[in-house]
Amino acid sequence: MSNDIFYNRLKMLCDSAGKSINKVEKELNYPRNSLHNYKEGRIPSGLRLVEISEFFSVSPEYLLGLTDTKTKNRPNNSRELERIIKKIRIDIRELETYLK
Repeated sequence: MSNDIFYNRLKMLCDSAGKSINKVEKELNYPRNSLHNYKEGRIPSGLRLVEISEFFSVSPEYLLGLTDTKTKNRPNNSRELERIIKKIRIDIRELETYLK
């Protein structure tokens, strides 16, 4: 996964929504330039990844460049959701280790 993919998809979603990245930061109550940091090679925390994906109604996998499909079927039960969240957290830890 390239950080370029994450930032480029984030920027594209902002543009599609007719909002600047700074506007999205304000709407999500993030500090100024926090989303711009991803352009500099930083990766989002698991929580921030989920918040951004929910804000734009896309899957975290789409933002990370793991799929080109923006949305996916939501699980119908909480166990399945917990399993998916755990998998995403593991994937993020692996990505963080890889990028160090």
